Amino acid sequence: MRHDSDPLPRRTLGEGQGKQAIKRLAMDALAALADVALVDQIDALQDRVFSRSSAELFERDPDDDRWRFKPMVELLLYEVRDVATAPTLDPAERRARVAWALTMAGL
Repeated sequence: MRHDSDPLPRRTLGEGQGKQAIKRLAMDALAALADVALVDQIDALQDRVFSRSSAELFERDPDDDRWRFKPMVELLLYEVRDVATAPTLDPAERRARVAWALTMAGL
């Protein structure tokens, strides 16, 4: 449900895609880090996010009964992907921003 005070509509994975969209976002985030040789951040993502239980990472959408990432996990993966592919950031800045995003997500 969108409220007039919401600045942006929520971007969700469950728009008819479910598990495929979950897998694609996770793979996109990991591939983006690999493309810029941030192997330490791939390890951090594996250790701090993907090693968690499914209950910590996923929820069922009550409207269409599809699985999706919990909002903070989804936001984190979009941020990681976007930071890793940002052409204006150098490797050190990318590394720092990914580490910051993991910390701010509470992961």
